[in-house]
Amino acid sequence: RDARADSRPARRLLAACPPRGLPLVITALYTGMRISELLGLNWQDVDLDTGVIHVCAQLSRAHRDMPSRRVAPKTRAAVREIPLSPQLAAVLAEHRVTQPGACAGGWVFPSQVGTPFGHRNAQRRVLKRAAMRAGLEDDGWPPLRFHDLRHSFASHLIIDLALDVVQVSRILGHASVTITLDVYTHLFDQ
Repeated sequence: RDARADSRPARRLLAACPPRGLPLVITALYTGMRISELLGLNWQDVDLDTGVIHVCAQLSRAHRDMPSRRVAPKTRAAVREIPLSPQLAAVLAEHRVTQPGACAGGWVFPSQVGTPFGHRNAQRRVLKRAAMRAGLEDDGWPPLRFHDLRHSFASHLIIDLALDVVQVSRILGHASVTITLDVYTHLFDQ
């Protein structure tokens, strides 16, 4: 089906996602997690029974002399629990069944060889391709980034769910409420 047929950008993006990358993009949209937090997730961090993702690590960026690895988040506030919606829990449960090593606490979003999926690869092979297929790059907007999905989630919390700034700040893992207000004041004002 042509992803451009739907006028809502998020639906167009999801319809255009490569199947292998779809769980990653859905998780980004439904949790507002940073890309490093998403890529650093192990199955032991995802509690499908209680409906919570425990954010307790992130994936460092690989460098020429050092591969990426799971490291502690930069701030204490980034260590948090994010509630799973039933829809996302179903997507992750199905995704887990397809992952070799998922029961052993492997990566939630691994590469094809079982290593952590890299930041650049996630951006280029998943999000950029989906945005191009969905025609989102044709609308005169700058290229879509994973951080834009985080902003979409935050907007949903503020506008649709009417959460207060403290709740939004906690869910996003901001170091202080001031950061949340600096970025999203215009939405709270509305």
